[in-house]
Amino acid sequence: MHSSELELALTFVQAHPDAAARELELQLPEMTASLMNTLPLPQGRAIMKQLLPTYAARVCAQLSVDRAVGLLVESGVNHVASILRCLPNANRKALVKGLPEKTAALCRLMLSYSEDTVGAWMTADIVMLPVDCVAGEALQRLALSGGVIDSEAIPVIDKSQQVAGTAAMRDLLRAQEQTTVSQIMHEVPAALSSRTSLASASRHEGWRQRDIMMVLNRNRQLVGMLRHLDLRRSLERFGELTGHVPQSDLLSGISEVYSSALSAMLGLVSGQQGNKTAAINVGERR
Repeated sequence: MHSSELELALTFVQAHPDAAARELELQLPEMTASLMNTLPLPQGRAIMKQLLPTYAARVCAQLSVDRAVGLLVESGVNHVASILRCLPNANRKALVKGLPEKTAALCRLMLSYSEDTVGAWMTADIVMLPVDCVAGEALQRLALSGGVIDSEAIPVIDKSQQVAGTAAMRDLLRAQEQTTVSQIMHEVPAALSSRTSLASASRHEGWRQRDIMMVLNRNRQLVGMLRHLDLRRSLERFGELTGHVPQSDLLSGISEVYSSALSAMLGLVSGQQGNKTAAINVGERR
């Protein structure tokens, strides 16, 4: 494979990771795993984010724990948990152990719920405010947090992790710096139980007012948020293979030369299988 062809394949992967993922899902997992071992991590991570969880799990099972973790580490917790759920128990435990501590903890929480319940699809990395903090501190917490924020209804929790109310971003910005959050918080909106079935959750009237709802455990403690977008995706999950987009439709707007280059790259990797010393020089892998 000429360097120009290799560069073209990498350009395709970087510019269209979703299309590359659909192409790779037509290959044996072993073949895709060989390619993922060779690609630079940025391109590999971009593809991993787009692979269907069931296929991604089969690919991860062919990789070393360190390489699989390296490819998964920048994916969202929900996607990582979906992949882990499809792995055999031994592989799952090894990968969870290798993940960053926060990601591992959130994945364990989500994996503790049945796949057809709200808890398996909620976003566990969320922003919440302690009931005794002041507006200035609240804004600082929000600025530093990387979690999901519902700016219209930021959960305010007490010492038992139960929701005491919600705060709106606009009210925090208007308030005096030393105003306590409890003075400006609103009533708790409708919430979902983490063990509610997806079908039941989809019929909840709370969606008429909100695009995101709080998720509480059996002790009424806040454990996550569920976006309506994720709920819709979860309802489609079990039919993900039947909803597979035909290759011709997916690539209709992409030059055929890109697809050919990726196919050539796969062919080169295939020819190198079994030769441990062979490698494609595609740059830094770490």
